[in-house]
Amino acid sequence: MRKIINLLTDMKNNLISEEDADKSAFDKIMCWVKSTRKEQEQIESENKALVAQLDAEIESTRGNTDKLKSETKTLQEDIKRYDDSRNPTM
Repeated sequence: MRKIINLLTDMKNNLISEEDADKSAFDKIMCWVKSTRKEQEQIESENKALVAQLDAEIESTRGNTDKLKSETKTLQEDIKRYDDSRNPTM
């Protein structure tokens, strides 16, 4: 009978020890999850700001491109008129 009591006491002590180890591991994992979550939220926030900035730059570049296309067309027309005035067709 004493052997059974000792065996059960040892099992209880082992379970308590394992529980403490599990709690410690769980606490470490939760700490890692929280810090990783904060890092990911920070990265996501920075990336959203960067996307907004790049969108603005794209729109600005599109506007400049349209302006330059218009100016190029006008200059090409001016060159053609100038060439036509220098070399009138007879």
